[in-house]
Amino acid sequence: MEEEKHHLLMVEDKSLDLRPLSLGGVQGLRGTRKDKSSVTDQQ
Repeated sequence: MEEEKHHLLMVEDKSLDLRPLSLGGVQGLRGTRKDKSSVTDQQ
């Protein structure tokens, strides 16, 4: 689990667009990426 947190921090620093996707919010990106992120999040 710690690795995931570190990954989120790295993603947040590199691209803020991926931050909401990683957190599962998907508020900023409500496009086709939402479907892909949802499927990956459930699995």
